[in-house]
Amino acid sequence: MQTVNITVIQYQGRVQVALLRLAGKLDGASYLELIGKAKKLYANGSRHMIFDLAQLTHLTSAGMLALHQAAVLLRGETPPDPEGGWAAYHALADDLQRGIQSQIKLLAPSPHVLQVLERAGLTALFEIVTELDTTLAAFAPAAAKPSQPTRPTPRYLRALNSAARTPRPTPMPS
Repeated sequence: MQTVNITVIQYQGRVQVALLRLAGKLDGASYLELIGKAKKLYANGSRHMIFDLAQLTHLTSAGMLALHQAAVLLRGETPPDPEGGWAAYHALADDLQRGIQSQIKLLAPSPHVLQVLERAGLTALFEIVTELDTTLAAFAPAAAKPSQPTRPTPRYLRALNSAARTPRPTPMPS
C-alpha cells in the first residue's frame, strides 16, 4: 500500500539538482520507496536534492530516517541499513551534531510537518526553505566574474618589484 506519492523533477544548471515532491504520508509503509528513489538519483549523478514537503500530510520517524539516508548518500557516505533497527536511528541522532547538510534542503513543509521536524531536532540537520527558485540558485552560485585581462609586466617593473621585496640591511645604532 503506497502512502506517499513521489514526483521527481531534474534541474540542470551549473549543477544538477533533483526535486522530489512528496504528497501524502511518509511513514513506515513508504520510507523505503523514498530511500530507493534517492539512491537511484545519486547513482545517476544527483549530488543536490530538494525535498518539496508542501503536500506531505504526515511524517513519522521512519520518514525522518529516509530523509537522513538521503543526506548521508549526498555526502558520499554509505548510509546505515534502514531496516537495521535502532542503529539507523542512533546514526541519525549522531549526525545532528554535523550541522546543516548543504547538499539537501527541505522546501515548504506544512506547519504540522515542520513541527515534527523541529521536535525531532532535524532542523539542525536540514535547511528549511520557502522558495524553489531561490533554493535552486543557492545550489548553483553565480560564476565568478572574469578577472581583468592581464598584460605582461614589463621587465623594468619586475626588477623594481623584486628589488622592493629584497630586505635591505638596517644600520645599527652607534
